[in-house]
Order: sequence, then C-alpha cells, then structure tokens
Amino acid sequence: MKRTLVLVLTVLLVLCGFAIAEEKTNNEVSILWDGGGNGEFVNYAIEQMEAKGAKFDIEYTPKAHEVFQPMLVGGNPPDIVMVQFGFFNHFEAIQAGAFQEIDDLLNVVVDGSDKMVGEIANPDIVNAVMVDGHHYLLSSNMNVGGMYYNKTMFDEHGWTVPTTWDEFIALCEEIKTTTDIAPIAYPGMYPYYFDCFFFPQVLALGEGSKTLNDMNNMVEGFWTSEPAKEAAKRVEYMCEQGYFLENMIGLSHTETQMEFINGNVAMLCCGSWLENEMAGNWPDDFDLHFMVTPAVKNAEDEKFVQLSGHLVCFPAAAKNTEWNKDFVAAYYSEESAVRVAKECGVVITPEYIASNEEIKAALPASVVETFTLTNENSGYYMLATKWYSEWNDQRQALTDQLVDGEISAEGFCETMEANSAAVRENPDIVKYTVG
Repeated sequence: MKRTLVLVLTVLLVLCGFAIAEEKTNNEVSILWDGGGNGEFVNYAIEQMEAKGAKFDIEYTPKAHEVFQPMLVGGNPPDIVMVQFGFFNHFEAIQAGAFQEIDDLLNVVVDGSDKMVGEIANPDIVNAVMVDGHHYLLSSNMNVGGMYYNKTMFDEHGWTVPTTWDEFIALCEEIKTTTDIAPIAYPGMYPYYFDCFFFPQVLALGEGSKTLNDMNNMVEGFWTSEPAKEAAKRVEYMCEQGYFLENMIGLSHTETQMEFINGNVAMLCCGSWLENEMAGNWPDDFDLHFMVTPAVKNAEDEKFVQLSGHLVCFPAAAKNTEWNKDFVAAYYSEESAVRVAKECGVVITPEYIASNEEIKAALPASVVETFTLTNENSGYYMLATKWYSEWNDQRQALTDQLVDGEISAEGFCETMEANSAAVRENPDIVKYTVG
C-alpha cells in the first residue's frame, strides 16, 4: 500500500511540473583545482553541494598539473579538475579518452537563473575547444589580454590613447624622442604575453575570424600570407626604432610589470589579472587603464581583443560523476560569481558584470573597464597554440627573436611556415580543425 501511494504521489508531482531530486548513491566528491595567484574559486559551489549532502576532498595547489598527471596515468584521478592549459595538454588527453564527454552539462540550468550553463559559461571559449563536435572542457574563468597604461602619465605628457596603428607608431616615436620611458614592453621570458599585441595585427590586416581560423587550422601559406608578413614587419620596425624596453627578453612577468609600475614603460602587454597580481605595489597616483590593441588602419574598423581562461575537465576514470550537474549549476551561478569577484578579484564569466553592482564594486576598476571594452569589440580565442605544444614553443622562441632583432620579419614568417608544414605532414601528430 505504501509503495503504491508513493508511486501515485510521484506521478502527480511529475504531472504538476515538480522536479524529483535525483537520489545520489555516492556523496564523496574529489576536486583538484589550480590555486595559484588568485585564490579559491569553488568554495561557494562546495557549500551549496554540502548543503545537499555532498562530502568533499578538495586540494588547491599552484602545482595542480604535477599532482594530476600521475593520478591520471595511474587511473585514479579526482572527479573534477582544473589545471592551467599552459602546463597540461587537454587535447592530447581528450584524444586518449581521458575525459568525459559533457554535452549534457551545458544544458543544466544554472542555479537562480533560467539560463543554461552553455549560455553563461563563456560560450566563446567553451565552443571553441570542442573536439569532433562534442564538449569535453568548460571554462573556469575568463581573462582578457591587451595593453595597459597609466592615465596619470599620459595626462602629464599630453599623450592621447591611440586607436589606430598610425596613431600608435606616432605615440611611440614621441615617447622615444622626448622621454627616457620605453614605449612598450612585455615579459620576454614569457613571449605569449605578446600574443595580445601581435595577433590583433594579423587579424586586422587580414579578414578577422577567417584569418584566425586559417592560423588555427594550419592552412598552407598562412605564415607567408600578406597579413602575417605585414604584422611581422610592424614588429620588426618597432625593434629597429627602439620602441621596446631594453633587455626585456630576460625579464619575468613581475619584473616587467614593476618596470611599468615604476614609470619606465608607457604601455604594457598584459591581461586582466594585472592589477590583482601586483597588489601592494601600485603608487597612489597610478591610474591604471586598459586599451584595445591599436592594430587597425582606420578607427571604425573591427578591433580585436584576446580571450583566455583555464579549463575544467571531468576525468573518464572518475569514481563519482553524480554531482557534476550540481557542481556546474552552482559554480556558474550569479551568487558564485559575486563571491569569486569579492574574494579573488576574478571573473568567472562576464555574463554578470554589466548588471551586477556587487561584482562591479568588488572588482578593480581596471578589470571592469577591460571587460566593458572587450564586450564592445571582437573577442578571439587562440587554439593552435594549445593544440600543438612543440610548435607553440618554437613560435614563442621566434617571437622573442623577432622582437629582439635576432631574426628578420621575412625569416620569422618563413620559419613559422616551415614549422607549420612539419606539423601538417607529421602523421604522428593528431590534427584539429575549427570553423
């Protein structure tokens, strides 16, 4: 009789539109999360899941990639993992069958919202990292790469923020000839910081997203095409004119950023993490602002801003997958975004920035400005740099050589074309395509 009554009530609840909570058989959830730099992102989601009965084993560590690799190889990975893509090749792992296909997670409704995870969780990034038409990765947060400047310095010298390539070169020349300040810098030890300057040049000189797809897809002749050659020539010209900070190639990110903070650099290639990363070092009169990389020929042309963000994966050998939906529903909620903005100064997703005053108040002004300007322009997400790690290492080394005058623009492009051909022609390298 009791079983019949329960069945009848269940049917009635379903007919009336009430969701029946899925009963969990395993409440033990393990999470490994890269904890370097900005703090603990998932605490809010954990609290929401604990209220539902979950019990957590969570490890935050800046060496998450070192912890994860042997666990993955040993067949005993955590249930949910975030490791930085710069230290781990997610795409090789996907090809090896190491991650779950998670298309269903994108259809989960976010807590406190009528939108689904796929609409909120940085879809530009999440859709870009699809493999063979399926999702295996989510974006843990979003960063933006571009250029930063000190408005106080600009105002003191009467400099105007450049919006076109000609304006940028004119400003560099004025800075170089009238001050002891270096016009521009990036951390030479980490050449990928310069990508947010170089690739907007290529896209502006080419056909925007189509040109980006050609690069990602290793299209034959891309690196010897006019957009790539002209972008390299622009960098070569800047080197010849002495616009880069001297001895920059040997500097780390923090060393270069201190040169900027100390007033020795006018414009810095960096990302939306800059103000938080250098907290405690900013002079009282330093007025940090973001500028979209000035690459276009005309002010009204399409402008490009580089997007990045670390990736969340769900290992195929995980012992517990029952809480994945609860996790993404909580993690991408507005409440979670507020918490992470307040405690970590990080943007989980820009979805909430424009409308949530708590988030805007919690984030540094430069971060709010960065994402506001990003939304007004075209964001792009690079893939080949993540798909082909050895090729990307070669590209970064060549970038430093081009900036430092060790290789010509022509030599840079020809070598990059040869390196890309080597990838295309190597049957042992798994190829990916986009677009």
